[in-house]
Amino acid sequence: MLRTLLAAAAVAAATLPAAAGGDRCAGDCYRQAYVPAHYGTVVEPMLVQGPRTYAAVTPAEYATVTERVAIRPAGRIWTVKRDAWGRKVGCWVDVPGEYRTVTRRVMVRGPEITPIAQSAVWGLASQPVLVERAHKAWVPLD
Repeated sequence: MLRTLLAAAAVAAATLPAAAGGDRCAGDCYRQAYVPAHYGTVVEPMLVQGPRTYAAVTPAEYATVTERVAIRPAGRIWTVKRDAWGRKVGCWVDVPGEYRTVTRRVMVRGPEITPIAQSAVWGLASQPVLVERAHKAWVPLD
């Protein structure tokens, strides 16, 4: 009988640690543990460069022009001379015009200003976000 009593005491002692949170557990057992914070990533559009308008300037074009200009126009003048016998003789004399070649620079096409619109440039930015804070929780025993 003493043996039976000792065997029953041993079985009871084996189930006590499970009830007190020991190594052995009967059924679903849990332990309290620290669960670290859980982070995720959020990707969202980000403006890299805003829209802008700038001016493209095309400079003026110049060319060299050479032209003949009249310094004195052609015409007729009345001249009076004496002939070989000493008599006065009047006559019209054609005087050719006097011309000179002049070179100058002229603007062929004026400067142009063209507005150019550039649209906005977008990119993606990712940043970490807290999904779940660190906390204590009951987790299943391993």
